Amino acid sequence: LLEEMKGSGVKPTGQTYICLLNACAATGRVDRV
Repeated sequence: LLEEMKGSGVKPTGQTYICLLNACAATGRVDRV
């Protein structure tokens, strides 16, 4: 997702990272962080 955002010219914010971390933790994919 971050790579797609960067490729589209969208700059991720701190909130973006928090949401991604929460999503990875909720799905058990913390190895992807």
